[in-house]
Amino acid sequence: MEKSSKYVKDHGIHFAPAWRIIGFSGVNLAVNLYMGLTMYISYYLNGFVGMAVVLASSFSTIMRLWDGITDPIVGFFVDKFGNRVGKTRLCMTIGGVLLFINSFLMFRVTHLLPDNSLYRSIFFTIFSLLFYIGYTFLNVSMHTGNVCLTNDPKQRPFVSIVGTILVRLSRAIMQVYVAALVVKYGRMSALGVFEDFWLITAIAASAYNCYCCKYLYFSSFYIYCSKGYPSV
Repeated sequence: MEKSSKYVKDHGIHFAPAWRIIGFSGVNLAVNLYMGLTMYISYYLNGFVGMAVVLASSFSTIMRLWDGITDPIVGFFVDKFGNRVGKTRLCMTIGGVLLFINSFLMFRVTHLLPDNSLYRSIFFTIFSLLFYIGYTFLNVSMHTGNVCLTNDPKQRPFVSIVGTILVRLSRAIMQVYVAALVVKYGRMSALGVFEDFWLITAIAASAYNCYCCKYLYFSSFYIYCSKGYPSV
């Protein structure tokens, strides 16, 4: 406890060293990497699911509306969490698993179904709905995890700046990688583009998520909460 006391101020204020905040920003990266898959979803829907161009181009918007519905539902269940594992790490685990499994089914299994656009569309839509539930869980862990690390007003700008820089950098690298895949396979609608894109996204996002569990588990506030505050 003495080791973590140096990160605790008066009036319930606690903070974290810069390197720990940067480390935990990997959750933000994981969230945005998975959402990066949806930036190119219309190509897959039109090319391999058989969905009409108009509907395929609007699919992400429709799913974002569903995301707005899932937010209060997930929030309700998160409020019921409370054990030795902690709410935030549990949300990270649930969100990471849901995103990994459902994105795999969406981009690596849908095109293997019988060549029927109705079957493929239903299959893809069902797992897209579950995908966005996982996105909500992981997004919740990102915001609550930052509070676990620090609630010091002086560190809020730093948390925002770090998150913004890393997300923008990852998006830039992701676009360069997709462009390289398009060159490799000859066109954006090639199946290999989506298979390789999903693989690197899933590996990177899962690695970031596991890495951040370490930073949250050993955070000073986790020890601080063990004094009687609700587990996060």
